Amino acid sequence: MAGGFGYFAGWTTKRLSLELGGKNPQIVFGDVALDDVLGDVLAGGLYNCGQNCAAGARVYVQRPLLDEFRERAGAHLDGLAVGPGWQEGVDLRPIISAGQLARISGFLDQGSSTGASIATGGGRPDGVPDGGFFMRPALLDVPDDDNVAREEIFGPV
Repeated sequence: MAGGFGYFAGWTTKRLSLELGGKNPQIVFGDVALDDVLGDVLAGGLYNCGQNCAAGARVYVQRPLLDEFRERAGAHLDGLAVGPGWQEGVDLRPIISAGQLARISGFLDQGSSTGASIATGGGRPDGVPDGGFFMRPALLDVPDDDNVAREEIFGPV
């Protein structure tokens, strides 16, 4: 038999490990118009408040656009409304639990102590109900070898 997939599958089986998630990098090249991609890139990292395996939480920006991207992304994130899901005009809802909020905050603290810098965000937003697990979305500048760049945070970072 010269050819079905089933016939060859046994002969080509390999031991391997696939990355199924793991910070899902997004890449922004220097020749793109930021107006065309900025909103989508940020939405990719903030869908469900970043609490999902497919969140595009790592963004590589080519140097010619880096400063402009950082400035515009920070302004966009600072302009997002954080609050309860039942309120009109809310862009980001709460974190799932107090434990997860503490975990996310721990990553921000850890990153700050190991070379990452918080460009904007983090912390509790103003005007949210007491007792809720709310966090302002954070934008970090992080070295590739930093734990914050490698671990899935599952939050708006």
